[in-house]
Amino acid sequence: PRSTLVPYTTLFRSASLDEQLQTFEHLKVDNDSLQQLLDQQTEHAKELVSQIKKLRQENSSDKARINALLKELADVRELIMGYIRQIDELNQQNQALTAENEQVKQENQQMRRENTHLTNQNQQLTETVTRAKQLDVTHFEMTPLNNRDKKTRYLRKTVKLQLDYTIGKNITTEPGLKTIYLRLIGPGDQLLGESESKVFDFEDGQVPYSLKQEIEYAGEVYHGTFYWPFSGEAHEGTYRVEFFADGNQIGQYSFVLD
Repeated sequence: PRSTLVPYTTLFRSASLDEQLQTFEHLKVDNDSLQQLLDQQTEHAKELVSQIKKLRQENSSDKARINALLKELADVRELIMGYIRQIDELNQQNQALTAENEQVKQENQQMRRENTHLTNQNQQLTETVTRAKQLDVTHFEMTPLNNRDKKTRYLRKTVKLQLDYTIGKNITTEPGLKTIYLRLIGPGDQLLGESESKVFDFEDGQVPYSLKQEIEYAGEVYHGTFYWPFSGEAHEGTYRVEFFADGNQIGQYSFVLD
């Protein structure tokens, strides 16, 4: 509700009947219930003003009737002023409530910001701990082997690949049996040994692998070896190896056969 008391009290103190009548016609407040009461009393006041003016224009000698109407008009005017005072009181209360609500809103926003900050911190901490527990392949080496399991420099004699890897020391990860998955991707981005039965869980799906092995990891540096036998001739080109364990990619390397 808007403040209306001051201008109306000023007008009513010294206003003529015409001015009072005009003021009554323009009384508006932002409260439906009080506006209805004001409208009712305004119509009553307008009727009283009309009767008083009519008696005066007729030079009526009925002074008692005129005085009675004036007194009734004063009572109605006081009643209207009471309504307007209620409006002002409601306005002050609403202003106080608005200020209080704004303060509560700001406090809630601050709490949400703090909660979001704490959530982000916890998430970052969780991610940091998760990364700290993750195994990591720190070294990889490929050796081409011939049919006597000897190292060869010739592609045409290569029948097998020896894939040596090293997992670094990690005292934060839980020790025990680990499954290491290896994906060997040949020239043309083709996964070697792909099979519908050879898959592992990764992120939100399943990923095919070429080889896997179980290792006993105790948190210390671990050296392991995979062997990949070619079913036919080894092809020249760039190969890529990807290592996975515990649902994480723990290493990726590439090498060239030529």
